[in-house]
Amino acid sequence: MKIYLDHAATTKMSKSVFDEMSKCFFDDFGNANSSHSFGRKAVAHLDTSREIIADVIGAKPKEIYFTSGGTEADNWAIKGLFLANRGKKNRLIVSAIEHSAIIETAKSLSKLGAEVVYIYPNSDGVITASSVQKEIDDNTFLVSVMYVNNETGVINDIKGIAQVCKEYGVLFHTDAVQATTLEKGVNDLGVDLMTISAHKMSGPKGIGLLYVRDGVTISPLIEGGSQESALRGGTSNVPSVVGFACAFKNNEQTIKDRTKKLVEIQNYFETKLLEMGFDIKINGKNRVPSISNITFKGVKASVLLTRLDFLGIAVSAGSACTAGSLEPSHVLMAMGLSEEDAASSVRFSFGEENTLEEIDYTLNAIKGILSGLLHK
Repeated sequence: MKIYLDHAATTKMSKSVFDEMSKCFFDDFGNANSSHSFGRKAVAHLDTSREIIADVIGAKPKEIYFTSGGTEADNWAIKGLFLANRGKKNRLIVSAIEHSAIIETAKSLSKLGAEVVYIYPNSDGVITASSVQKEIDDNTFLVSVMYVNNETGVINDIKGIAQVCKEYGVLFHTDAVQATTLEKGVNDLGVDLMTISAHKMSGPKGIGLLYVRDGVTISPLIEGGSQESALRGGTSNVPSVVGFACAFKNNEQTIKDRTKKLVEIQNYFETKLLEMGFDIKINGKNRVPSISNITFKGVKASVLLTRLDFLGIAVSAGSACTAGSLEPSHVLMAMGLSEEDAASSVRFSFGEENTLEEIDYTLNAIKGILSGLLHK
């Protein structure tokens, strides 16, 4: 049996998305910057896709900028605003539990003169609005706090943080890549910039977007062409944009039913896991139903991952982007876990195609592995 429980890393593309994309590979394959009929068809696909996504999140089409993925969009939000404000403001506030796309970008900006301030979560893994408010000053050009943490699934108070930023006249960016079961209305949330990626919602890899509220000045990250309102150069990836729009629309239309199923799966998995009697801890509270981060005390995550993989079960020890790192999770350490416990934590992330039969198989596998390792 092959069981995939790593949906926070990536999801399988849906057939409907592939079908929509294939038309742009074989029929309407023109360069969107060409002035002939092939180019005009490509532009029409871009325009329609931008309108579809903008409509879902309550934005204007011109506020949607397509990128190569979430990492580029995060980089652009941080660096683009730093460059736009250089010489005026240089204080950047980010949470200590951000994806590496934010953390590493913040580190690089600190070498260029930015004053980077890190906000730490409470013991539940949540970044609160009050903790952000304490650090904002007149020199702050941006606050960036992720909507849903990619390792724990914890949901941050985005509306509350956005309100604080608005009161102080500071721009607010959120990485919403993992918020696939949450509403993403930009006006309801109150965000100024937002990152979204397609491959977390059964869309293609290599395509994402940065929402930038109309009126916000941001400098280009990639220069060289007039694409994306002359703010992001490079030949438009029309097939992927079309696939992104299709996946995004499908995701929003199925949120209620999908969330209901994921809640059932997550509750069943965590309840049965705790009933085993091992020293097990679930990390974080107020989480999305698609992610369960579990500490198995006394067991190295790398050992558990390898043995589960041998049995056909795919899980991870944290973010896929840091899978090659030997360091314990910076997210779990920021939440107060010891280095040992952080190195003993595994992320299980569920998708709508998972079944309770697969969860039972996984639970039995975990029980057998832990019994052998802990001699219980």
